[in-house]
Amino acid sequence: MSTTKYKQDLDVTGNITLSGNVTADGNVILGDADTDSITLNADITSSIIPDVTNTYDLGSTGKNWRDLFVSNDITVGNNVVALQVATLGTLTAGTNLVVNTDANITGNLTASSITSTNASADTLTVVNLVATNLTATGAGTQTISAGANIELDATNRVLVTDTPFRLANLTTVQRDAITSPVNGDIIYNTTDNKFQGYATGVWEDLQGSVNSVQQISGPGAISLATPITEITTTGADSYTLADGVIGQTKIIIMIVYGGNATITPTTFATGTTITMDNVNDNITLLYGANGWVNTANQGSIIA
Repeated sequence: MSTTKYKQDLDVTGNITLSGNVTADGNVILGDADTDSITLNADITSSIIPDVTNTYDLGSTGKNWRDLFVSNDITVGNNVVALQVATLGTLTAGTNLVVNTDANITGNLTASSITSTNASADTLTVVNLVATNLTATGAGTQTISAGANIELDATNRVLVTDTPFRLANLTTVQRDAITSPVNGDIIYNTTDNKFQGYATGVWEDLQGSVNSVQQISGPGAISLATPITEITTTGADSYTLADGVIGQTKIIIMIVYGGNATITPTTFATGTTITMDNVNDNITLLYGANGWVNTANQGSIIA
């Protein structure tokens, strides 16, 4: 096959069919109007790099590309706007991320600012979320859901401003159905209308709740989270009382007698144990620098 070279312009009306490789030196212009089209039946075997950075677009407002399949990272130097449901692995946005509907990110999300703006309820689902600012301005309920923990980590404080902070509202049945509560969990119990926290393996009313009373049946730990503990014994039951904080008071009373109750404080300045052997036996304790001190006693035996 011979090679033909043209040193002047080549103007062809009609179709050109070429077999083999085509090498074009210099600039190449394809089409002269947006009614023309380019069809690629072959694969692309090189990177697609713009001549000037931050100048040219991929698609337009009226003509969108449909699906984008990326097997590695997506790095965006400016805003990311998801008009429909966005499902991504790992997304890193150099500045802002705006979600107009739902976003499902199965990997990490890192952005300086994340804004949810849809008028209806939006859902942002992320495995790991890192954001300088997280803003929800839609008219509906803005929801961040996670299959694991959502952890807020700040060098100073995590603040909730201009609105109340609502804890999980659970009935006693729902509370007790929690599979693995951990010390420090806090809820609002709608059955008892009390704030409750999980400590030392049990749910306890928080100090300051209305009618904040621990009711304990059988042996166990006397709560430090409530000012009053009512004991129901089911036999000769033993109880522990941990160290409190200086100035803390604790009232313990037996309301149902099923056997003697023996209470052993960790630090007891005026004795070692407290025994109750009758209904309405009670004791008032004050925690000081040397431990718990008996300030009032009715029927309880101190040894």
